[in-house]
Amino acid sequence: MNVAQYLSAACSLMVSLACAQDSQQHEQATESPPSTVLEPVVVTGSRDPARASYARLLEGVAVFNARHGLAPNGTLLFEALDQLATAPPLVLSLETTDKAIALKTDSLGRFVLPTTDVAGSNVGEIVSNRPSGLLKIKPLVLSTSAL
Repeated sequence: MNVAQYLSAACSLMVSLACAQDSQQHEQATESPPSTVLEPVVVTGSRDPARASYARLLEGVAVFNARHGLAPNGTLLFEALDQLATAPPLVLSLETTDKAIALKTDSLGRFVLPTTDVAGSNVGEIVSNRPSGLLKIKPLVLSTSAL
């Protein structure tokens, strides 16, 4: 064998080894990594929720207190009129700058507004799980007549 034949055989061997190594790296790169099963995430809010000003509702409480003599046995509630009756249950919360208070509603959407002592502020919003424009909140006075 002459030098040219040795070089040719060496080059062929080097090319074969390089191709084998490249093929092995390609197989390792295309293997899928072990899959990780993630827990499902449940989102209870909405992107643009219906909101009501807490301060404005407190103005309704002040009017009720000033005119309480008109209904001395009356109780002030607020009623959330839901225009999505087939939607999941209505969820309301009072969100102030430093806390969020879940509001308990009955099957008709009625709830008691927390006082500023409980809320810690008169600045906040009632936030719902309904889209904006599909929920209205109005005051409701229930009175039991004295017989």
